[in-house]
Amino acid sequence: MAGNLTSTSTTVWRPQLSICVFVPSTQMAESVMSSLQSDRYAVVLVHSIEELLQYVSQEREQLDCLIVQEDIDLTLLVEQLQHQNISLPTVILDAQIKPPQTQQTPEPSDSSPSTQTPTLTTNYIYHNSEVHISVNQLNQINGYVDKAISQFITQAVTTRLTDDSLDANEPTELTNFIMRQQRRLAEK
Repeated sequence: MAGNLTSTSTTVWRPQLSICVFVPSTQMAESVMSSLQSDRYAVVLVHSIEELLQYVSQEREQLDCLIVQEDIDLTLLVEQLQHQNISLPTVILDAQIKPPQTQQTPEPSDSSPSTQTPTLTTNYIYHNSEVHISVNQLNQINGYVDKAISQFITQAVTTRLTDDSLDANEPTELTNFIMRQQRRLAEK
């Protein structure tokens, strides 16, 4: 097996996930980084859009997930990533604290990300497989990283299979990049 593997038990080995975090809020950045303190992740925290773009450009073939804070700079960032034909699994954090939603039925004791949908709307900023979460959900960010990767792989395959406008004989640079990302992520 290749290097960069982590042990999750005495018999199972999983490769580390490479994550880049751009969260301008210092307090939220600390929360994200502490939540991702695990041998499963190789996490890099960047402090500016310029630093993020440089890092993503250099590491685009190895980067597994991008975690960014939704703010006014996000649109500029997304434009730059799209201009460079970079598409990555992405978790977008809403910096505003949302009041807990009242429900008539009690929530299950195990409210994992797979059973709990994010509270934010599905207005896509970067691509249609991005995952939006609120500050209230930071304690479950590990599950949302997995969900973003899973949705990215699934959505890209589904789009490729159902989009008649794509010429299978002439894949674009972005399509080739996404296919390489999918293979690498699926292997992890």
